[in-house]
Amino acid sequence: MSHLVDYHIHSRLSPDASDEVDTLCQRAIEANLAEICLTDHAEFDPKDSAYENYSYEASQRQIAHARARFGDQLEIRLGVEVGYQECYKEDIRRFLTDKNFDMVLGAVHQVDHLFLNPREFFAGRREDEVVRLYFQEVLRGVKSGLFDVMAHLDLVKRHGVPYFGPFMFDKYAVYFEEVLKAMVEHGVGLEINTSGLRHPPKEPYPGLKAVRLYRELGGEIVTIGSDAHRAEHVGHGLEVGLELARTAGFKAIALFRGRQPTFTRIV
Repeated sequence: MSHLVDYHIHSRLSPDASDEVDTLCQRAIEANLAEICLTDHAEFDPKDSAYENYSYEASQRQIAHARARFGDQLEIRLGVEVGYQECYKEDIRRFLTDKNFDMVLGAVHQVDHLFLNPREFFAGRREDEVVRLYFQEVLRGVKSGLFDVMAHLDLVKRHGVPYFGPFMFDKYAVYFEEVLKAMVEHGVGLEINTSGLRHPPKEPYPGLKAVRLYRELGGEIVTIGSDAHRAEHVGHGLEVGLELARTAGFKAIALFRGRQPTFTRIV
């Protein structure tokens, strides 16, 4: 099979996206993808535009319709991207209890109810404080036991690069190592999120050094996703992500069925 799979895609069921699942599937087929996973937003902070917006039933209906139409050309999986803050841990746990997802992505978009941008979370803070507090929240998400994979692990650099300047992995390696060790211990996968190629960092979230460190620490579960919010971005940068995984020492990437990883070889 083709090894090009996109495991992070948003449909119009996410308030910051606009395309129907059918449109996304058509684009995936045009891009010669073998498999996609739809991961619309579920957010629990009332400040977020996706708060109380997620509909499991609507997601199921759209996936079922797309599978009926495109299932002979494309494998279509149902996932979700859950925004994590420690104060909502039990709300998230209750949300996940009665639902049958193929994969649950954990993501930190806010810290202390503040979005990761210069106007909110960055305001009045030095870069080292921003990065430390961000990774502390990511670590809590990893240890919560709620997630199969952590999305865009160093997302803080998206707005941090234009605000603070180039993001230096070595400067913050201690935070990466703490989080990645916990991911290995808890069996949590690492996403190579290629949307960073479209953003100011001009590299995936996270970059090669972090992916390599995860592998050296014993990590085995790696997914690759474009984080597309528009059909034109479905599949974007997947080849870069795949090569990054190879360079970091991975011989396979993970696919998910019923929240259990399976592996497809890439070398």
